[in-house]
Amino acid sequence: MPETDSRPDKSIDEQLGQGLKHLTVHNILMIDEAIDSVGEFGEVHLIVNKGRLRFVELKTSLDALKYDPGGLEDESSS
Repeated sequence: MPETDSRPDKSIDEQLGQGLKHLTVHNILMIDEAIDSVGEFGEVHLIVNKGRLRFVELKTSLDALKYDPGGLEDESSS
């Protein structure tokens, strides 16, 4: 079993770098922001090319039960 160093003086970058093979801290922050941006409903798709994160696709959804006429234009412009 590999030893993990949980000293509080290690940076988050160092701690994450020991356990991550494919994502950087920058990637993780981007994914977190993408999840936040889809709002209450939606999907975040990660597109990988040659083993590296290449694109993050966002798909937002609107709740039909909360539809307000003319509201689709307001939602898409925000």
